[in-house]
Amino acid sequence: MISTTQLGVCLALVPLGAMMVACSDSDDDGDFTSSPLTIAFVGEEYAYTVTTKGKGDVPRILTSPALPRWLTFTDHGDGSALLRGVPGPKDAGLHPVELRLEVAGRSSSQGFDIDVQSGFTEVGVDDEFEDDELQKHWRFFDPRGTSELTIADGTIQISIPGGVPHDLWRGNENQAPRLLQSVENKNFGVEARFLSVPEKRFQIQGIVAQEADDKFVRLDMHHDGVSVRVYAAYIDGNIARVRMNESIKGEIPDRLRVLRTGDFWTLQYSAGEDDWKVASAFSQPLEVNEIGVFAGNAHGVDSPAFTAIIDYFRNADVSDLPDVDFTLPDPDDEKGDPGDGGKQRPDDDSKDDADPDDDADPDDADPDDTDPDDTDPDDTDEDEPPAPDAPTNEETGDDDSDDEELPEDD
Repeated sequence: MISTTQLGVCLALVPLGAMMVACSDSDDDGDFTSSPLTIAFVGEEYAYTVTTKGKGDVPRILTSPALPRWLTFTDHGDGSALLRGVPGPKDAGLHPVELRLEVAGRSSSQGFDIDVQSGFTEVGVDDEFEDDELQKHWRFFDPRGTSELTIADGTIQISIPGGVPHDLWRGNENQAPRLLQSVENKNFGVEARFLSVPEKRFQIQGIVAQEADDKFVRLDMHHDGVSVRVYAAYIDGNIARVRMNESIKGEIPDRLRVLRTGDFWTLQYSAGEDDWKVASAFSQPLEVNEIGVFAGNAHGVDSPAFTAIIDYFRNADVSDLPDVDFTLPDPDDEKGDPGDGGKQRPDDDSKDDADPDDDADPDDADPDDTDPDDTDPDDTDEDEPPAPDAPTNEETGDDDSDDEELPEDD
């Protein structure tokens, strides 16, 4: 429902000795000229540009006495404003909004409800892997051709040999076998249960949603030599962007859940049926054409053999969604990236990332800037993976998840 109320400027008049009150309701004094959008979808941007009219150069002041938590209000100072935001999974339902316009002491208000709809749909086909043969809705993609897919005891098993990496990474490191099925590019929630546990350094298992075989979002868990970590990254050809990389506290999870709403992704994990924890929520545009599970390993010739055992893959129960906030990039920041603050992880080995115009300037060199205290003979290359007994970020207090990545091939 939309309502517009005008509270006119009242003048006390005294004609023929009798008191009368006259309230101006002239539209020229100021009023709303825009009609609000009353439907929004979880995970998708809502934007309503508010416009008004007024009398000449008289200032028009817009305020927002009532707004839902996921909306921001920006007054442009010229009688227009912007309501903008992204509702989260917990925001489904009706949300009252009230806007107020002040012009020369006269007040107008516009009130309406925004109906936030979840927009979740079931995608793909649930599979408990109880059949003796792989169902036709699946595609097994094995870039190296060295992996083995087995159906046994109501599970799917993806086995990869050791000694050669099967990473799900950029460029020629995109070698992980994956089991995929075609889906529509809609909002969805899926989950998978893994009966296997990564126990050696850079054994990997997880869920992948892809636009193409070299463009995808991976959401998974892996062992770093010290502990199991939950991990998310976006890969587009030779570009890789780490979205999160954190060690798991407590019991190792056996379930991963991915919620995709618009451009926003939420990764959850659970060690029990109803014990879902939010690992990460981030923004990443992707036209999803396939989704499924994958197994992997990394660390060059030291890559360990691994078998990922998947108990099921199914549409998730979205009746009890996590309470996460989605943050939009600054509309005035063209380079803003809501996922990583506009930073792009460089590919040190890629010629595509090299800037031919970025030649070294000899004038920039300072021959006197040779502080021996700055030299650390034990300072290894930052891309070299940490030793197995190296402390985790949580132990050191560092928070550099945006700068971490799985190791590249040796």
